[in-house]
Formats: sequence, structure tokens, C-alpha cells
Amino acid sequence: MRIGSMFFVVATFQCILFAGTVYNPVSDFNISPGANPDGVWSYGKLSAGGSFTPLGYFDGSGAIAFWENVQGTASNFPAYYPLMAINPTGGAFGEGATFDVPAGSLYLAPGPSVISDWIDLRFTAPATGIYDFIGQFEFLNTGGYTDYAYVLRNGTALINDVLLGNVGAGQTVPINLTGVSLTAGDPMDFAIQAGSFLGDSNALQLNVTQEQTGVPEPSTFGFAALSAACLLIRLRRK
Repeated sequence: MRIGSMFFVVATFQCILFAGTVYNPVSDFNISPGANPDGVWSYGKLSAGGSFTPLGYFDGSGAIAFWENVQGTASNFPAYYPLMAINPTGGAFGEGATFDVPAGSLYLAPGPSVISDWIDLRFTAPATGIYDFIGQFEFLNTGGYTDYAYVLRNGTALINDVLLGNVGAGQTVPINLTGVSLTAGDPMDFAIQAGSFLGDSNALQLNVTQEQTGVPEPSTFGFAALSAACLLIRLRRK
């Protein structure tokens, strides 16, 4: 019984070693600031037809980093929309004087065109496999605005045209997509479309887990067998 219990512990340890890989757009942000794409993440705008265009200007000079359509100035509003912002430390941050972006979130602001200016965070599958996407969109404005949330796999909507903002700040759209099958290179888009554009503000929290479905390498089984054998010898000596 003791041998069986110890082998179970070793087997459990092996399972933990081979848990899925987790991706998070906030904690992953410092891979290469200013790169687009940056690892599995791309920062861009999406058209209603699914065409993705990377945002063209990055400003990482301050405590908050921005991706913008073009460099923003006092005279070119709203040309620099859509835009995305992040606190590289992962903490909450203020955007203007009216609201805070929650910790662990990206700030998403769509552009004025409801056709071609959706703000979009794109995840590109690094390998063929099964993925889980867990998180939420959150509307941040206090009132008078509306936006629409989308999640698309290869251009096909998994969350489609869900209204944000009709009940004011704090309204959320949950993302609970598990068991999503992707081929290496497939895109998953997390996008916001403006309803009535006035510099609308949203937050996105997201964790992506690549499920471990493959068979471990033979060396892994060897390690497990060796560990079990060592435990067996120790138990027999007692």
C-alpha cells in the first residue's frame, strides 16, 4: 500500500511538470516592448470583414505604455484611435480623471469607424493543440456610450456583437471558451467595436492555457520509473 501511494505521488508530480503553458497579455508584455507582433500577441485594428492591421505607433516612454494607430498629438484627434494601453507592472492605472483600469488589464479604445477601426488584441497559436481562453471585457465609461465585444477564431465569431455600456460602467462580458482547437498560426481576436464613438474605454483581462495533450518524452517515463524504483528500495530496507 505504501509503495502504491508513493508511486501515485511520483505520477502526480509528473503530471504537474507537464501542466499546460499559460499566456497572459499583461505579464507577457515585457518580452520585447515595442515589437508588434510580440511573441504570441499582436496589437492592432480589425475591420468588420476580419482584416487585421497592426497599430503603427508605440510609446513606452512613460509609466503607461501605448499602442496607437498613429502618434497622438493635441491636434490630430481622433486619428490616433484605435489605441491600447498597459501598465507593464500589471497594476491598476488611471486613464483620465474619470475611471481606473483594473489591475491585470489591457485598456482598449476603439476608433471612430464602426467598419474598420475595431481595437483588437490578437493571439496567434504557437503550436497545434487545444486552448482555453478565460477572462472578461469590462466597460469603463460612466455613461452615454456603447461598444460591442467580439471574440473570433479564424474570423468566425465565438462571441459576437455583445453590447457593452448600456448599463454604464462596470458592465462585463465574460470570456469562457474552453477546448478550442487551433492549428499553429491560427489567430484568435479579442476586439471592441465602437457603438457611439466618443473615446470609449474598455478593459480586457485574459488568460490563455495551452492544454498538455501530448505524450511525455520517453526520458520522462524513465525518470518516473527511476524515482519509483528508488522509493521501492528505500521501503524494502526499512
